[in-house]
Amino acid sequence: MRGFRIVVTLMALMLMVPVHGSADMTAMQQSQSDEEQPDANNTTLRIWSNGNQNHWSHFGSSDDQNDEENIWYGESSSSTLTVDLKFTMKPTLSKRLNMTVGEDIVGKVKVKVNGDYQNGGDSNCNNDCSNLTLKLKSGANTLFEGEYAPPLDQDHEISFTYTITEDDALWDKSSANPSLHVYMKLKGSEGPGIIPGTTNGQPPAEFTLYLSGDNSSKIEFPIDESSWDESFQSDEMPMPVETPGFTLVAGAAAMGMAAVWFRPRPEEHSDD
Repeated sequence: MRGFRIVVTLMALMLMVPVHGSADMTAMQQSQSDEEQPDANNTTLRIWSNGNQNHWSHFGSSDDQNDEENIWYGESSSSTLTVDLKFTMKPTLSKRLNMTVGEDIVGKVKVKVNGDYQNGGDSNCNNDCSNLTLKLKSGANTLFEGEYAPPLDQDHEISFTYTITEDDALWDKSSANPSLHVYMKLKGSEGPGIIPGTTNGQPPAEFTLYLSGDNSSKIEFPIDESSWDESFQSDEMPMPVETPGFTLVAGAAAMGMAAVWFRPRPEEHSDD
């Protein structure tokens, strides 16, 4: 019995001591996530990639996982190069946004392409190539889709706009998570030359997308100032990072249990 009483007492003392480690980690992660969400001073969505298969976007001004050269690059010497990149916001949009009706979303994307991509004529494409397509979405809703024919072998900046209407003014957090889709199909013409070890001098298919590390590509949103009012965001229930009152109450309850077990027994009196 005495051993059980000691265990109960130790449990009570442990519960009385607040644990900060997990709370501090949660607060740090929450702070980083907040920096990648839109706010009154930052309404610019930026695109990022590790240069391989991972692509994402957020409202932060930098990302340490972004490709060191701030580009996504694809190449194919003589076959089809399919560019199919989707930059979905990560972390997911966690705020309600009220876009200003009648004002424009303004985007720019910087690319460099080489090779054949237009069907017909003397190109290698036989209805199996496509122009550059940019598609901007809010959740499942397509806001803008445009097709472009960028010049070959030079840096080219593409600008696009979309005017906000009543139907797409309210962005309700994750259900309106933004994304940018970049798509293109090209063919290379490079092949072996007459002399062994040489090429025919024709260009390969190449596609370079400049990312947001230097703001080469970005999207500006006309987010109305009313979005930052507490009343507009009132349905958000922030998760507490620490509840010290709970440990205090739990500790008191455990101490009470210990007190019950330590209560002295009444002395037994003999009739003798």
